[in-house]
Amino acid sequence: MIRVQRGSEPAALKVARKWRLAAARTEHATTGRVRAQTLTGYKNAAAGALHVAQHGKCAWCEEQIRLGGAHVEHYRPKTGAWRHSRGEVPQVDPHCYWWLAWTWENLLLSCGTCNDPAHKGNYFPLDPRPRRRKKLATVWPRPRSVGRESPLLIDPASGDPAFDPLNHIEWRPVDQVPARKHWQWTPSPLSSRGATTVRVLRLDVQLVDIVGDHLRGAVLDAAEEVEEHHAAGRVAEANRGWSTLLSTHLGPRARYRAATWCALRLWKVSALGLVAPLVRP
Repeated sequence: MIRVQRGSEPAALKVARKWRLAAARTEHATTGRVRAQTLTGYKNAAAGALHVAQHGKCAWCEEQIRLGGAHVEHYRPKTGAWRHSRGEVPQVDPHCYWWLAWTWENLLLSCGTCNDPAHKGNYFPLDPRPRRRKKLATVWPRPRSVGRESPLLIDPASGDPAFDPLNHIEWRPVDQVPARKHWQWTPSPLSSRGATTVRVLRLDVQLVDIVGDHLRGAVLDAAEEVEEHHAAGRVAEANRGWSTLLSTHLGPRARYRAATWCALRLWKVSALGLVAPLVRP
């Protein structure tokens, strides 16, 4: 998981919010609840822009997804927030967060697996300690409580450095004693927010095998080729190989950029004095 730059809100979402939020407010004022069928219209309005902004990848697992099969996921769930951890007695806040269903800052593109109830679902645990109040667009009808929330789930599209995924989750080998081609990689939490995100999204189950294969295969092969060129004094070839590796495996559309960056940093390939820097994604 890496940071996502959402970009500008699409005009179609503004139009959808103008009419649909008004209808949801009326329904809530009349019945005390908002039906799931009322909370629609955001996918067609936002999916295309999110697919471009996220370079065609899931915001959570960094797997490439087709636009037609992508889910428009709500960071803060639209039909009731699950405050409990998986396996615990359910604690559901049924009133949160329907008013953010059409809010651009609350939307992410997700694959079907990460968005299902066995992964992200409607989980949205909070740190009981409130944070400084922060304005969030369209926070109605409880702006103060939402603005002071301290979510324990990483928001990869937040502009707040406190949510930078690489500050909370680092991919590490379980054991560095075997040769690198045999290392088993796992997402290691660096904070309570990282631990909660790994647990909720089951990143330590869902991604371990596929990311490990990727790092041990394509990425390590390319890195070792660079090292061989450098050891043989073929500096130009080493630099070309390194630049190709970075563009291929750390480019915007590359899968598993977070894990790749962690692996390259640990292998210290950039310490060979290569021209292109290893830039944090």
